Amino acid sequence: MPSFLIREFRVEDAAEMARLFNESEEGWPGGLTGGVPYTAERVLEEFERTAAIAHLVAECEGRIVGYLRLARHWLGPDATYVALVNVHPDYRGRGIGTSLLKEAINRSIELGVDRVDLHTWSGNARAIRLYKKLGFYWVPETGVYMQNYLPAIVKLPMARSFFSRHPEALYSFKRELRIEEDDYRVRGRRVYLYEWRAGDEFLKVYVDAYAWGVTGVEWSGGLVECYTGEPLIGRGLPFSVFWHFRNYSSNPLKLTLIPTLDLGVSFKSRPNPLVEVLPRSEKTVSAELVVDPYAKPKPRGEPSRRITSSLIMNGVTFRLVTGFEEKPPLDVKLAKMYSLPLEYSGELLLDVENCLRKRVKARLRLVPGAGVVVKPTSLEPELKPREAVTLPVEVGVSRGVKVGSIMAVYDVEVNGSSCRSKPVKLNFTCPALGEVAWFLDEERDRIVVDRGDAWLHILLRGGTVFVYDGDGEQLAYMWCESIGPPFWPNELERARFNFTVERIEGGLRVRLSAPVEKMPGLTFIKELRVWASNPAISIVYEVENSSSIVHEGRLRVNAWPASWRVERLVAPLREGLLKAGVRLGEFPGARGDLPLDPSRYSEGWMCYEIRGGFACGTAWSLREVREVDSSYCRLPSPTYSFRVEPCSRAVIGKLILYAGRGSWRSLRELYWREVERGVRPPAIGAEMNAVEVLTDPMPLIIEGSTSARARLLIRRSRSKEFRGTLLLRDREVGVRPSRLEGECRERGVFECEVESQFAKLEPRAYSIDYTLNSNYGVVRGSIPLIVIGTGGDVLVNHEDDTWIVDNGVLAFKVAASFAGTLYSARLGEVEQLESPYPEPGQLVWINPWYGGVRVVSRVSRDSLWREEWKAEPVNVEEWRGVKVYTDVRDERNSWIKGLRIEQYYLTRPGSNVIALYTVLENRSRRALEPELFLTAFVKPGGVRAHSMAIRRGGGVEIWRNWGYDMPYMISREQAAVYNDVASASLVAGRRGVEVIAMSFGQEGGCHLAVSVAPDDLLRPGEKFGLSSYLVLTRKLEEALRYHPLTRLALQGPCSSL
Repeated sequence: MPSFLIREFRVEDAAEMARLFNESEEGWPGGLTGGVPYTAERVLEEFERTAAIAHLVAECEGRIVGYLRLARHWLGPDATYVALVNVHPDYRGRGIGTSLLKEAINRSIELGVDRVDLHTWSGNARAIRLYKKLGFYWVPETGVYMQNYLPAIVKLPMARSFFSRHPEALYSFKRELRIEEDDYRVRGRRVYLYEWRAGDEFLKVYVDAYAWGVTGVEWSGGLVECYTGEPLIGRGLPFSVFWHFRNYSSNPLKLTLIPTLDLGVSFKSRPNPLVEVLPRSEKTVSAELVVDPYAKPKPRGEPSRRITSSLIMNGVTFRLVTGFEEKPPLDVKLAKMYSLPLEYSGELLLDVENCLRKRVKARLRLVPGAGVVVKPTSLEPELKPREAVTLPVEVGVSRGVKVGSIMAVYDVEVNGSSCRSKPVKLNFTCPALGEVAWFLDEERDRIVVDRGDAWLHILLRGGTVFVYDGDGEQLAYMWCESIGPPFWPNELERARFNFTVERIEGGLRVRLSAPVEKMPGLTFIKELRVWASNPAISIVYEVENSSSIVHEGRLRVNAWPASWRVERLVAPLREGLLKAGVRLGEFPGARGDLPLDPSRYSEGWMCYEIRGGFACGTAWSLREVREVDSSYCRLPSPTYSFRVEPCSRAVIGKLILYAGRGSWRSLRELYWREVERGVRPPAIGAEMNAVEVLTDPMPLIIEGSTSARARLLIRRSRSKEFRGTLLLRDREVGVRPSRLEGECRERGVFECEVESQFAKLEPRAYSIDYTLNSNYGVVRGSIPLIVIGTGGDVLVNHEDDTWIVDNGVLAFKVAASFAGTLYSARLGEVEQLESPYPEPGQLVWINPWYGGVRVVSRVSRDSLWREEWKAEPVNVEEWRGVKVYTDVRDERNSWIKGLRIEQYYLTRPGSNVIALYTVLENRSRRALEPELFLTAFVKPGGVRAHSMAIRRGGGVEIWRNWGYDMPYMISREQAAVYNDVASASLVAGRRGVEVIAMSFGQEGGCHLAVSVAPDDLLRPGEKFGLSSYLVLTRKLEEALRYHPLTRLALQGPCSSL
C-alpha cells in the first residue's frame, strides 16, 4: 500500500485541493460541494475567509488525498476547532483521517490549549467511532458536538509522569465506541472518563462536562477530585462542594487547597486549605457555596461557572475545575409576547415553571407598574419537580401606557432552605395606531420592539436581529455581521453591544456599537430605523477609527428568511426576472449557485415570498456592494469594502430589510423609491382569479358504487354579468350533461347538477376536465372525483404486540412497543413502507430510526420513542383501524411534558388510503406550544423512491435525485415521492399545513412528513386535531389527483378541528 505524507498546504496545491473536494461528494449529506464545483480560485478564497491555525494535507504519490482545517475556537484561546476533515473516497480506511486528526491534536497540545472540538452528524457512524477512539466525546443533547480533552490531560503532573514512562499509550485508553451521546454520570453528574492501563500502572482522568475541564484524577499513587453535591443548582440556594482525596502510597500525602470562584458564586463556608491524607486512607473536605440570584446567566453553548481548585501536592502544582448546571428556582414569564389594545382590560397568561428536581413551595408577588392594575397580586403555587403551570391573571391598563409592566418577586422553600429571587420584569406593549413601542428585556439581554404588525428582538450579545410576525412566527433574522477577512471565527458574535434608542417621526432609531478587537481602535456601528406597521427596516453600517493608523477591510452581512416558510425566490438577473420555487437544501444551493457578482443583477434587490402573504428580502445599492451571497437560502447578503482614516468615521453601506406583508413587488417598489430615489418601476397589473368551478360536496367521494351525483357551482368574484358555456369531458368517466349553458346577473353562484359514471370499480382518483368559455374569458381546470374504496369490511386483529388492520386491498401493522409505529403496509403481497422493525436502526443522520409511519418530536433528533405507547382498536366516522397514544413524561421531552398524543391509523373497505388522524391534548397545568411531525418512510411498490413532487403556488414542482443532494420540499397542500413502479403521497386534511417531501440521498431514498402544530398556544385542557392521508398509487399522476383530500377533515374525538 503506498505511503502518505502529512504536511502543510501550499498555494500551488489549490488545483489539487479542488479536485479532492470535487471527487469527495460520497459520504457527505447533500455532497461536499453543494453541487457547485470547486476551482483553485474558490479554494483560495474559502481559505482566506477562515482564520486557520493549520491547513493540513495528506499527500500520496503526488496527489492530495486528505485535508484537515484546524482553527482557533470561537469561544476563546483555550481550545482549537477542527473545521473540516475529508479523505478522498478511494483512500478511506488507510489511516489517513487518523493521521490528520492526531497531527491536529499534537499541534493543539503544542499550542498549550486545553481542548480540541469538532462537529459531525449522528449518521456518520464510521467517523464517530474514529473520533471517540482518538479521545473525542459526544456532548449530550447536541447534534453531534464533540470535545477532546487530551491537551488538558497531558498538562497534569500525574499524566506527564505516566506518559513519560509509556509514550505509546496516549491513544490506547479504554473506551466503548458506541454511536450515541456520551451521557456518563458519576454521583449523578455528567463526566467524560479517560482511562489508561500499562502493566501495573493506571491513570484515570475525570472531565467535568459542565465546566469543560479536568475535575478529578486517579493514578497509582492516589485520587484527587472535586464535585458538587448535586448537578443542578438553584440560584440563591446554598449547595455543597466536596474535595475527596485518597492515598494509595505508603507515604503521607500533603496538599494545599486554594479554591477560587467565578463571578457570581460566593462562599458561605470555606474548606480547610491544609489537607494531609495518611497512607492507605482517604479524606473529604467540603464547603458551602451559593450562586447570586442577580448573577447573569451563562450563555448557552459555553462552560458553566467554575470552581477552580489550585492544589499543591508534595510540592507539585496542578489545577482542577468543577462546574454545575444552574437555574433560578422558578422561571416566571408571560406565556407569549403580548401586544394589547389601548386601555386593555382582560386576561394575561403567566407561565410559572419549577426549574429544580425538587418540590418547591413558592410565594409569588405581582407588583404592577405605573398605569397598570393586576389581580391577584399574590399567588402561592406548590410545584412538583420540573412542573410548569399556566396561571391566568387579570390586568387593566390606563390610557397613555405604551409599555406596561408587572414585577414578579418570589420566595421559595426547597428542602428546608429558602431564598428570595431577583425581581423579574414582565413587559407587554400597548402601542397606539401609528406608533412603535419598545422595552429593554433585561432577563434575556435584548431590545424588544413592537412596530404594530411585527416584533423585532435585537440581541445585545452579537447584535442579531430577529423579526417575527404578529402571531410570533419568525419571518427573518439578521445574524451578527462579520468583519474580515478572515470572517470566521467571528468575534462580533460574542461581543456585547452598547446601544441607544431614540424616537423619530413615526418610529424608532436603534444604534448599536461594539469594538473590533482584531483592528485596535476600530468601532463597528449599526443603526436601525423602524417605523410603525412598515415592513421596511433601514440599516446603516459605519465604522469609527480612533487609532493613528488606516484600517481597511470588508463587512459581510449575514441574514436569512424563515426558510421553512419560504415558497419562491424572485431575483432580477441581467438575463431576466428569475422566479423559482425554493427547495431547501438544494436551491438556492452552495455559494456561487446564484451570482455573487453584483453586476449580474439588473436591480439591487432580491425577495423570498413566504406562505401566508408575507415577503422577506433585502435591497441595496449596486454601486456600493462587493458581492451578494444567497447561498443555502440566505437572504441576499451583501459584502461591503471599507477604508477609514485615523481619527475619523466612515459610512460603509446602507441596506433595507423587508419583512412583513406583501410580495416581491412591494420590495421592488421600495427599492426604486428608497434606493434609486424617486424613480418608479414599471407598473405591474394585479393578479386575480375571476371565476372558479367547484362541486358540492368538494371533493366528490364515492365508495362501493360506479356512479355519483353532484351539485356543480360556478363561483365568481366579480359583479359583472356572467354568460357562458361549461364543457365537461373525461375519457374514463361518463358525465351527463357534458354541456351546460347559463347566465347570472348578480354576484354569487351559478348552480346546476351533473351525474358521473365509470365502468370499473377500483380505488382510484379521477379528474373531469372542464372548459368554461364566458364573457370573463376562457378558464380551464378539472373537477376531482375520488373512489375511496370498493366496499366490504375492515378487519382489526391483535397478535402478540401487533395490531393488524386489513380492508381487503390494503393490510397494515402497528406496534405500540415500537414507538407507536405503523411499521408495515402491504398492497397485495408488496410492502409499501420502510422500517427496521423489530429493532430501531439508522438512516443517514437519523439514529435511532424506526421508519414506517409515526409521530416524532423532530425529524432528525426525535425523543418521543422514549415515551410509553399503548394501542387499541377504534372507529372514526366511516374509518376503522387502530389508535396509539402516550402521555409525555420523559424529562428530555420537558417542553411538551403533560401532552397526550393520540395517533389514529385508519382505513375504509377496499381502499388504498390510510387516514392519519393526530390529536394533541394538553393535560398539564401550563400552556404548551407543541410542534411535532408525522413521518412516513415509504418504498412505493416495494422500491425506494428516487424522486419527489409537491403542489405549490397552483402548480407542481418535481425534483429527481441525480447525485448526493438531500433537499426537502415543503408544500401547504400535498407532497409525493415516487419511482419507476409506484408512488406514495401525503395530503393534509386542511390547507395551510406544512407537508414535506424529503430526500436522504441516493442510498436513503425519498420520504414524507407533515407538521403537527396548533396555530396558537394549547391551553390546559384544550385539544388540537389534524387529518392527513397517506395514498398509495401506481403513478405520480394518479397520486396528484388525490390533492382534493385537503378538503376532507375528519370530525372525530377532537372538537377543535
